[in-house]
Amino acid sequence: MSSVTLRPYGELTWQHFSLPRHAGLPQDEPLLHAAASTPAADAQVEVGVSIRAGETEQAGFVAHAAPEVIAALDLFCERITERSLRAMDAADLQQIAAELNLPPEKRYGLLLLQDLLAALQSDLNSHLAAPT
Repeated sequence: MSSVTLRPYGELTWQHFSLPRHAGLPQDEPLLHAAASTPAADAQVEVGVSIRAGETEQAGFVAHAAPEVIAALDLFCERITERSLRAMDAADLQQIAAELNLPPEKRYGLLLLQDLLAALQSDLNSHLAAPT
């Protein structure tokens, strides 16, 4: 009898969850930072973005969350790494959910990402407004 491995997630979600390339916060300064949580899902997430010359140099995350949230965070960090700081504005969270093939009941993680994105934007605006 052959064994079958059942995965409740699509292949892309499983790849970004099981081998996240952006796990861990960057150590370089200056660093944009944001955190979000939801007691309903017992999820806590943080994102850090190191910046240099108006671009994101690195983006990374730490999370205590469901696989679909971790996969979405990893894909989000991939989308904004080594890009213009404004790439965060263009990050399409619905597109990320569609690529990960998340069913509607698993899309609550997008709310966490929306909160993180808003907090990152706020931190970016503070950083840009700070005297150099």
